[in-house]
Amino acid sequence: MSWPASITSACIALPRLPWSPSGEQVLPTLIHALSDQERPVHVRSRIAAICGQLGGEAAVEALQLRMDSEDRRLRSAIIDALDRADFKGSQAHRANIDDILWQELSDAVWVLASLNDLGGSECAPLQRSLRHRLSGIRHRCLLLSAFISGSNVKRADERLATSADQRAYALEVLETTLTGDARRHLLRLFEGNETSLGRSLNEDFPQQSMARDQRLALMIVPGGHRLEPWIRACALYATDKLLVEGMTDVVVEALDDDELLVRQTAAWALSRITPEGWHESIASRRDTFPDAWIEQLTQTTTQDHKESLMFLTVEKVMILRSVSIFAEVPEEVLADLAGYLEQLDVAAEAPVYEKGALGRTMYIVADGKVRVHDETHTFVELGPGELFGELTTLDPEPHSASVTAVDDAQLLALDRDALYELMATHSTVLRGLIHTLCLHLRDKGRRR
Repeated sequence: MSWPASITSACIALPRLPWSPSGEQVLPTLIHALSDQERPVHVRSRIAAICGQLGGEAAVEALQLRMDSEDRRLRSAIIDALDRADFKGSQAHRANIDDILWQELSDAVWVLASLNDLGGSECAPLQRSLRHRLSGIRHRCLLLSAFISGSNVKRADERLATSADQRAYALEVLETTLTGDARRHLLRLFEGNETSLGRSLNEDFPQQSMARDQRLALMIVPGGHRLEPWIRACALYATDKLLVEGMTDVVVEALDDDELLVRQTAAWALSRITPEGWHESIASRRDTFPDAWIEQLTQTTTQDHKESLMFLTVEKVMILRSVSIFAEVPEEVLADLAGYLEQLDVAAEAPVYEKGALGRTMYIVADGKVRVHDETHTFVELGPGELFGELTTLDPEPHSASVTAVDDAQLLALDRDALYELMATHSTVLRGLIHTLCLHLRDKGRRR
């Protein structure tokens, strides 16, 4: 089989199979695709997960050879896959795992220094993205430590979030179980106290305090600390929200980034920093942006004292995370999902859909209000952060009620196919939907 058919069939079929001749036959194709840096990170991460589910000597060897990947998203997927395959590091693996642990700890102290330099809570998305990175570092270090020190590390970690007695016992177990030069730092990392962790790490990785604009510049155009696109986008968003001056050159440089999310956020930030001159910077790069997006941005910048006609990806993520079914989904995942959302402007008293129409789309109210009704009888009015249409998205039945805008409203629409893809790869979304369905059933039972 050739790409993408072989990978697609593998992604669908192999997760349900144990190690078998069919898995063994497709494994070389999977390993080749895992090594192909031209493939998107999310595809390679999914392939790593399949290799972990398959298990076996060849799959484990392929994964452990790549667990020092520079991209932390892929590194997390590979380390999780090795854990799924019950990988146990030998003395031969010790030096490589120790090197990766020190890389992770170096990242951790940089994140802590960044949080300290940013200060305050003026730009929550950036701070959350950095703390999520710190959480990822902790998770990877936990599994890496378990590979060489045994499963007691993971069992102790499970006790840290319980009672004070259990926590004390868990820390004692970790102190006697962890080995190696990084042990003292790992203890502070697993303990979860940012202050003590920062003091410990600064002994080996001294950090200099930076001005806010310097720190943001390092996040937007990173050097030694390779940052996820989502963090860089949040840093660009912060340049406007935090009223940081002197960032124009950095923002213009980000227009040439490999990631569309970063380029789009940079273009938006530039339109706010230099509203009269941003067109010139975009003109030579116009073919790197979707035409419809540039048109929306142009309309936004020509509106005098009016709200934006478009939602930036960062803003879409903030709306999504306010919706219960997405509350536990990592924000960088929601950033990917935001690309599937269609923004709809609905005029006051205009219908979104009519009762009896077949639906396949879930809607989230971003701004304004809508009412759910049957002719003149209104069941409920919904405002920002509330959703509707989720039941017909899951089960293609005619709508049981009509929905009409109460005033001018902006909606974010999510198609069924995109929702199914998200459910297949992120169990937190599935749990959120199950919770929503349970609420619907309880509400229906109370009305009887």
